[in-house]
Amino acid sequence: MKCPNCSNEQAGGSFCSHCGERLVEHEKDQTVKQETRQEATSQVPPQMNFQKGDSKEPINKKHFKKSNLKKRKFTATEFKIAIYFSISSLAMIAMIAWVLTYLLKSSTLIKDYTYMFLASITELPEYILIQFISKIQVTIWDILLVAHGGSSKGKILVDGLEPVEFVWKLPVIIAPLLLLFVLIITSRFLKRKFSLTIKQGTHIMLISACLYATIIMFFMLFMNPSYGIEGQFLYKISTQPLTIFVHAFAMIVIASFIGFELWKAERIQNSTLLRPIFTLKPFFITLLISLFILGVVIVVMWSLVHPASIFSQPLTTPASLWTLYRADPVFYLLLPTFLFGELLYGLGSSFTITSAEIGNLLQIPQALSFHSVTGIKLLEGEIIDENHLRLIEKSTRFIWYTLVFLLVFLYSLHRVKLTNLRTLISQIIFIGIVFSCLAKAVSFTFTSNTESIAGMIGFPILWSGTSTIIICLLYCTIRYFLNKQMTDSKVGEQHGNK
Repeated sequence: MKCPNCSNEQAGGSFCSHCGERLVEHEKDQTVKQETRQEATSQVPPQMNFQKGDSKEPINKKHFKKSNLKKRKFTATEFKIAIYFSISSLAMIAMIAWVLTYLLKSSTLIKDYTYMFLASITELPEYILIQFISKIQVTIWDILLVAHGGSSKGKILVDGLEPVEFVWKLPVIIAPLLLLFVLIITSRFLKRKFSLTIKQGTHIMLISACLYATIIMFFMLFMNPSYGIEGQFLYKISTQPLTIFVHAFAMIVIASFIGFELWKAERIQNSTLLRPIFTLKPFFITLLISLFILGVVIVVMWSLVHPASIFSQPLTTPASLWTLYRADPVFYLLLPTFLFGELLYGLGSSFTITSAEIGNLLQIPQALSFHSVTGIKLLEGEIIDENHLRLIEKSTRFIWYTLVFLLVFLYSLHRVKLTNLRTLISQIIFIGIVFSCLAKAVSFTFTSNTESIAGMIGFPILWSGTSTIIICLLYCTIRYFLNKQMTDSKVGEQHGNK
């Protein structure tokens, strides 16, 4: 044994033979140290267990990911609600379309302007055109086509003549707005009845959009009407099914986004780009209500004006159309298109007629562009009748109701709160995009493959959005500096009183 004091080694005994130090206590200390070492070494297995537990962690993560994937799958309840959404919406839309076909079956406005349009772009004999107009019909297919923003492709087959083909798009903006209203009401009802979450609403939106768009596409593809007189002529109508599918899909997405309140999602609320858009709700509601009131006022004014002063205008105006077709329901379906067109014109967009053939519908002999400030601009060819153009310019430049529509827009824009520059820029850009789409929606376009001509009556898309953005920027800039000046003057008055 070894003495812990002097390091003397001896065979045995309880005390050191050299210094007398007790050897028993040292043995106890060694045993304690050995026990401590054993306890330390005995704690190593838990480290091994920790490593084993760590090795199981990826398995748990995989299991967690799989459980999340299972949760993300569409449920049977969501499919059922999506079917309810699609079928109930289609039923209501079909009912409204059937009522409209009953109201429009004897429309004189449709027959008159269809005759003038075909007479302008085709060389069909007059007796064929008269017979064609006598057989023309407004079907559910036509209503659904206009409601989904589709273009109608017509083909007239006449015995002894070459086939006449043309494509046209009729701007009845009230039809897609009414469709959106029905879809929003239906989605809002389903959300309240089933207490849908944002995730469920998103799944139902995707399922119902695919289902609804597919049904509409196949209906428009296989149920397109055709009519005529046997042995004389046949009129066939068709459309582009892919375009109808895309438009129908977009309609369901927009309506579901509003009806299911998907804009309340956390990602959208936290987005610096998307969140400012939803603060524009007062602007759009005020604008729509103001346009409705203004439309009523304008119709009342038309009824008080003598017809002689209305028909003294050198071109066809909404007032003259109302005087001729005031009992025709089609005019009142087209009235919102006229109102939105006047709004775009008041915001500085140019009313454009790109073809002389289509200009005949408005008593305009050649391609022109109208602007409320700069006047008339000739697009092609030489001036046919200069006096006539001067009269047109006089009746379309610096007119009072253009200023009224501009004031209505600025009043609606005043409902938007000025918070910060980034939010304001996002809102103005979104308004510009909306009015660009509006310019496309209120424009009449056509092409004729037989006569190799094309044209448009309406507003340029790019310039309409640009002019709207410029008006918004000017107004918001003036409003900002006026508010700042008023705030500074109030602060100055408060300091002066002190």
